[in-house]
Amino acid sequence: MAKAINVRGIEDSVHEALRRRAARTGRSLEAEVRAIIMEACMPMASEKWASGLRNRAMTRTGLQLQTDSADLVREARDGRY
Repeated sequence: MAKAINVRGIEDSVHEALRRRAARTGRSLEAEVRAIIMEACMPMASEKWASGLRNRAMTRTGLQLQTDSADLVREARDGRY
């Protein structure tokens, strides 16, 4: 069963930093705090997840290097493709 917690006394600067971090990741403030707590309390789960992603990518592409999608977007935007 999911539990709720309240955290009091957070500095304004910390709250603002959390809000900006949540915006960068496209999550709500609440979802960002949940993700931070999950990563801090269950590091093996996040490491296992990342390892699984790497393994699936390696299975699909072998050792071939992949182009960063940001580079592709920049090239298309700048008309260099």
